Amino acid sequence: MKERQGDNLYSVWGIIVQKDAKVGKGKAKEPEDWNNFYEKGGPWILLEINKLGNSDDYVWLEDIDATLSVRIVGAIPNKSYTVTIVDDNAPGDVDTIVLPRAIVGPNDTVTVPVKGLRLGTVGIRATTIDGAEPGSITPQVIDCSVKVTELSFTSDHRLMHDNSTDYESIGNNLTRPDWVLGIRNQPRNQPISHTMGKQVTAVVTISVVPTGAPPVTGVRIVGKFPPDLPFDVGDVALRGGLNRVQITTKKVLPSKIHKAEGEITWTVHRKEREYPAGITGSHVVYVTYDTPRATNDSKHKVTIKRMERAIATASGVGVDPHTIAQHVVDGQADRFDVAVDVENAWEVPDGKADCQSIVRYAIKVLFMVGVPGEYKHVRVYATKKKPEEPIVKDAPHQGLCVGPLFRHPTELTWFQGLTAGADTFNCYEAALKFSYDGRTRFYAGGILRQGGFPDALAVLRTFRALSWYTMENGKPVLKEDIHVYLP
Repeated sequence: MKERQGDNLYSVWGIIVQKDAKVGKGKAKEPEDWNNFYEKGGPWILLEINKLGNSDDYVWLEDIDATLSVRIVGAIPNKSYTVTIVDDNAPGDVDTIVLPRAIVGPNDTVTVPVKGLRLGTVGIRATTIDGAEPGSITPQVIDCSVKVTELSFTSDHRLMHDNSTDYESIGNNLTRPDWVLGIRNQPRNQPISHTMGKQVTAVVTISVVPTGAPPVTGVRIVGKFPPDLPFDVGDVALRGGLNRVQITTKKVLPSKIHKAEGEITWTVHRKEREYPAGITGSHVVYVTYDTPRATNDSKHKVTIKRMERAIATASGVGVDPHTIAQHVVDGQADRFDVAVDVENAWEVPDGKADCQSIVRYAIKVLFMVGVPGEYKHVRVYATKKKPEEPIVKDAPHQGLCVGPLFRHPTELTWFQGLTAGADTFNCYEAALKFSYDGRTRFYAGGILRQGGFPDALAVLRTFRALSWYTMENGKPVLKEDIHVYLP
């Protein structure tokens, strides 16, 4: 055995043996007056675990073969004691160790091999019917502990910035490691974004104590991330100190836009035994369609706050890009108000918004979650010359609101406008023009339409009419219709 300095424990092959301060062995109980024990008390059974081989060697992450020495302290000279040894090695695994003979007198020691002592709390106890107090000894894991102390995801996008308070284009890029076990168990923990339908790879730092423990091979490391995304790597070698191991999930992330979160429970496996290695997280993984797009433009910088909103907006409708695009646009329809221009489109879900604000928001969301396809913010309108021929201009073109071009030739205070109602006039309808897989659709910012619109004319015909209007007391007033779309 090898005594640890400053405590009451013997270190045995990475297990410890609880000992009495004076005896240094496992025993049944400590007498109140040790010096007069033999006079006051009867005999008791002393158990001692002795390791095999060099006492300075560590053996860990495996079962232990050792020897158990048994003698009777305070035995009556020449008296024989028949001792029964029970090995409570693990729950449901209780064995009786048979001594080769009885123990005779106080100086007799019987030694018996003990196979497969297991790391973890176990117990060996001894009893006799011959008048000696029972004895027990409890090896426990202490020296050779294994724990995950850092984690860095390596298959993520690594585009996230740490702004979690507002929707501005500010914040510092989140750098690895993504999780660190900190002082007083207050860890560093930061979210990541990751493409759906792919395996997740990470590098974990595993701390093995004591730092002098020699290499152990054939180790398997498992991390369970709910609901069903296990990390798994086998045939790893670990040694005392810090070990960095790359590990990949056995399965891919589900093919859907969503937010995955939870703790990863880590275990180390060797020789058909499992040992706990700590818990990391709770981790947040924003699962996107693909890598976020246009991130070199500060307007589309990936931040925690923006990604959280984008995932919530785009999730729940499968993976067809057209379906996602329509879902994102139509999801804001109840916020439509022709008079509210939202400067920072990320704030559209917080209140009312006009059609062009809704389209700008939709594009930001689609960029953030990496939806494929070509999408443009366009403005659709027509003039009295050809009211059935829509004009499609890229934003920020102002359509009929460009001024004198669309003024009445004689009534100089009359202007052309697209009317949705008797007192509502529009310069255009803002739409998301979305093309993917050979199909183009228009998703109008202020109009719900299942499946979107097949072309710009269909968008135009959602208005009641192209009309002349004027402004009186700051409000638009209909003067006469030029062309009616919806009788």
